[in-house]
Amino acid sequence: MKELYVDTFIKDQSPMLGQSKPLLVQASDGNEYFIKNNMVRLSDGRWIDENAAFFHEVVSHNVAKYLGITTPEIAILEIETDVMTANSDLLFGRRFKNKKYFGSKKIYQAEQNLMENFLDLQRLGKPYITRTWNTFFKNISNKNEIASIIAMDLLLGNFDRFNNIGNLVIGSLNNERTIFALDHGHCFKGPSYNAHKEHFLRSNYNLTAESKKNYIDSHIRNIVTVAQYNGTNHVNPFNLAGEVFKAIEQHVDLSDNTDHSFIEPVYKIERLNQQSILNFFSGVPSEWIAGGQTQIKSYSNFMYRQSRLLRDIIQRMATLGAFSNYRGGLLNWKKEELIGIQ
Repeated sequence: MKELYVDTFIKDQSPMLGQSKPLLVQASDGNEYFIKNNMVRLSDGRWIDENAAFFHEVVSHNVAKYLGITTPEIAILEIETDVMTANSDLLFGRRFKNKKYFGSKKIYQAEQNLMENFLDLQRLGKPYITRTWNTFFKNISNKNEIASIIAMDLLLGNFDRFNNIGNLVIGSLNNERTIFALDHGHCFKGPSYNAHKEHFLRSNYNLTAESKKNYIDSHIRNIVTVAQYNGTNHVNPFNLAGEVFKAIEQHVDLSDNTDHSFIEPVYKIERLNQQSILNFFSGVPSEWIAGGQTQIKSYSNFMYRQSRLLRDIIQRMATLGAFSNYRGGLLNWKKEELIGIQ
């Protein structure tokens, strides 16, 4: 991961989406990046320190690259004192400081019109037409990556993707319309490292048959809750899943239980051992790891255990109607020996 300096801030071109309100900058390598802040102001005026967001971004980026998922280049961006002074009017109210921040390279020819239209309709309290989203995500060059993106999100507890319209962006890559996965700061069920996070990271530890079922069901409830699902008695909860999930699942093929879209990404994830998972944490600046080695160990153990649960989570999602072309029955998987989980 590159370590760069911020040369200048490009005003009035920051994206509309996302709590962290990233700003567009030109970095010392001549490229433009969106720089994120860990200090986030909530709607009630309170400020919170999302002290794990940058950590999550780097780990998720490394997992995405391993799975062959298209994602923007990332960098460590440092704001020097002279740049802070020259842009004090822009930075003071956003609580930026002279330190290292996370940067995501600007996507070439990113399509924003549909996103802006959706936000306008949201503000007016009007529903959005599902088929519009389906069309938006239909003609993309890397549709085969969608199953890998969903598998990665299940591995990392990234419930935010399932109805956040800013977490998947369509831009141009090699002159083709391409979907980019980004904005992973809220994975692992939230952007902060604290006692609640440690509790979540232990939630898949030492599961019995019954507690495993309960864990998987709670995991799925997190998905559909984030996706605006407000009930527990629906036979088919994914009928009420978010617009984004319903639009992208058209590229997941479960029509043949012996040759479906999740076979390869899940196989790649199951091949990970604990050392290879630890490699995903390399390159993260120490100041972005609030809990030090204890934090890394907790995250890596969670990911290892979670990798051994993906088959069951995906099967349960399919049974509940998450994928429109699933025809029923048990999904087949590659015959990979699963090592005992810790």
